[in-house]
Amino acid sequence: MQRWSFPLMVILSLCCLFVSNLQSAVEAEKPLSESDSDIKEMLTRIEQLEQRVRELEQKPALVPVPGTTLTSPPRLLLTPPGAAKVIPALPQQPTHPQNWKRNQINGIDYYIVPLSQSDRTPVR
Repeated sequence: MQRWSFPLMVILSLCCLFVSNLQSAVEAEKPLSESDSDIKEMLTRIEQLEQRVRELEQKPALVPVPGTTLTSPPRLLLTPPGAAKVIPALPQQPTHPQNWKRNQINGIDYYIVPLSQSDRTPVR
């Protein structure tokens, strides 16, 4: 094989690749006949939507007439779960066993529960 044949083959290969890319680019620019109907359908849909937007923009907005007041729904007074009403005359009975240790974090009660089964008997 000659010394100049390898670079010549590389140059010819690159030229072939370049020409094939140019041909595919020209084919991609051609409008496809089957997509023409899709494009026409999309254009008619866009026209319909633009017409609907124009109609909606022409309708008056729901603005209250001056001198009238809007009534608001009645307010419900809800108590948060942690603020349950406690009747002071009735003492609260513990609903947990006596060997559980009660503690608080940020005003929320939590209990330290022993793990042995004999200590889990509830007090009634």
